[in-house]
Amino acid sequence: VYMYTKKAFNYTLTFSLILFSIIFANTKEFVVWFFGPKFVPMTANMMIVSFIIILNPIGGIFSNQFALAMEKDKEYGIPLIIGSIVSLLGNYILVPIYNALGATIVLVFVELIVCILRIVLIKDFINLQFLITKQILIELGLTIAITITGLLLPSIFANSFFNIAYKSMVMLLLFGIILFTTKSEVVLDVKKILKGTKN
Repeated sequence: VYMYTKKAFNYTLTFSLILFSIIFANTKEFVVWFFGPKFVPMTANMMIVSFIIILNPIGGIFSNQFALAMEKDKEYGIPLIIGSIVSLLGNYILVPIYNALGATIVLVFVELIVCILRIVLIKDFINLQFLITKQILIELGLTIAITITGLLLPSIFANSFFNIAYKSMVMLLLFGIILFTTKSEVVLDVKKILKGTKN
């Protein structure tokens, strides 16, 4: 169970960070291209809510793939109950003041709390040392650096879709190069699969 959870965590974190980085950096262009210029004010909402791309899948590993599978019903249910309560209170307080932005902040905050609880509540059943490793710290730093790079990339096309495509490809290339250089578990597993296919 430990090795399965560790591998699931590493894979999920890697792909979630890549997806988050690309979506966060392209949000401004995406809103204009997909929704139209009238929806530019919702750019901040989309950038904030994109953090769920990381929080939800990570929390899901420890709830659906561990707590639920190991029949830890209490550990599975408590985060959902607390999350619901925090959501109701948060929306009651923030939505009248900040409208849609308030609802977005509450949504991400609830996901953060639920994710943390899902991890903390199973700490007595599984060794969580794999949550803090050199590779994970590298990937987090890498995500921040590449996201900033994506935000700073100039829009060289008149069409927003082409700008999104080229920025995404540049960011994917950067992720690929650094993950390959740092010998990410995902990259090492892909190499093993390719070697097995050749043999």
